[in-house]
Amino acid sequence: MEKGALTTIPLNVPIEILWGILLVALVLFSLFSWVLVHHWNYYGIKGNNRIFAKSLYFIGAITFIVIAILLIGSYDFL
Repeated sequence: MEKGALTTIPLNVPIEILWGILLVALVLFSLFSWVLVHHWNYYGIKGNNRIFAKSLYFIGAITFIVIAILLIGSYDFL
């Protein structure tokens, strides 16, 4: 088998499926975030460290969500 043969397989995934996968991922992420914030508030981090951890978590999460939305949105143009 040729070395680069597997990289040339055409893959046509309907954009609706990609949006559906993103929606499921966002629902699971929301549930996970709710549990995590609840844990931080009641059992875990105290004081300013909690604010820092929440800020870091949500800034990173929003960055990845925006990137995913932009990539799915540009999927038709590729």
